[in-house]
Amino acid sequence: DSSLEYAWQGLAEVYWNRGDLDRAIDVIEMGIKSNPEQEALYEKAGYLYWERGDLDPAIEKLNKAIEIAPETTYAYITLSDIWYEMGDNGQALAVLERALEKNPYRPEIHEAIGYLYLDWGQLDDAIATFNQAVSLDPEDGWTYLGLAFAYQSANRWDEAFAALENADRYSFEDPWLLESIGWQYIDMGDCNHAPGFFNRVLEIDPTNESAKEGIASCSN
Repeated sequence: DSSLEYAWQGLAEVYWNRGDLDRAIDVIEMGIKSNPEQEALYEKAGYLYWERGDLDPAIEKLNKAIEIAPETTYAYITLSDIWYEMGDNGQALAVLERALEKNPYRPEIHEAIGYLYLDWGQLDDAIATFNQAVSLDPEDGWTYLGLAFAYQSANRWDEAFAALENADRYSFEDPWLLESIGWQYIDMGDCNHAPGFFNRVLEIDPTNESAKEGIASCSN
């Protein structure tokens, strides 16, 4: 059944995980030919082209996903990341603002804008935008992590530590998030709490080198 879009995506991811990105892209393109109105395939194609460094086709595919499903696609964030990587901050923000026009209640869009403001040093805007994301989804640990960094950058330390506690509360034992929380504690000068997060990561993945480096950093 060639109409099964998720089968095309799954097959492409198998090839990608095996290190054959070219074949992954070929599979997704075949999927698009069989399902020319399935935005998820264009979204996946855009991401894979970006991974390969082919930015023009990546942008084309992501824009097509947005054209087909402007209210539901996640292509906005990838497209914004590409423009940011290319150094066009204005376009990066404009893409996310377009997303909010279509659906102002998607917390992941607010979170992505918060990280842009944070990177640009617009701390008040970053804090306000992360808090907007929290109000829409109060159980996303990654948003609290960004909020913690924004508060730290603004020298609002009590609020920064409170945000990190919430990041942990809603980490759901995600090893990537736990690792990031540990490093954030180190960045904030707290080696009392940081090792515990790295140890939790190592319980999930004993080979995680970053977690090992975090523990060593605090030991030193």
